[in-house]
Amino acid sequence: MLKPTHVVIAERHGRFVGVAYGSGVLANTVPHSTQSEVIEDLQASGLDTVGFVGASDSVADLIFDLWAGRNVQSRASEMDLDFSGLTEKTRKVLTAVRKIPPKETLSYSQVACMASLDGAARFVGNVMAANRFPLVVPCHRVVKADGSVGGYGYGSETKAEILRREGYQHVRV
Repeated sequence: MLKPTHVVIAERHGRFVGVAYGSGVLANTVPHSTQSEVIEDLQASGLDTVGFVGASDSVADLIFDLWAGRNVQSRASEMDLDFSGLTEKTRKVLTAVRKIPPKETLSYSQVACMASLDGAARFVGNVMAANRFPLVVPCHRVVKADGSVGGYGYGSETKAEILRREGYQHVRV
């Protein structure tokens, strides 16, 4: 279990996000209805969330903006992420996915090629399923080869809605 230096839970318009810090952002959540859901989400990422600070910060604000579909991807791509506990192959996939611009999608196999892991589409899917940086590492922009949204930890409809908010025109569930 990863031990963050501190965890921030921020609220905006009745929704809560969590950001765990190590040497950079260690993990974050999407907005949830309750603080309990945020804590459960962070713990599902393998984090010890004992002793969180309930305040807002710039990363939490960025996550809310990404959730709303605001074009702040340049700020997200500059964020320092802490890849502690992740394999080199996983880091390559996450780094490749961070380069997918808003309003665009790539298939799992295209991401595998971008990460120099040809033929590893299933591996990419597993990395996306375990992504502890949702929205910041835009796993919602990785879709099936046929262009349909495929799976998402928060549900296919949520993935489709995030893509629509970003302005992606060809959403297929």
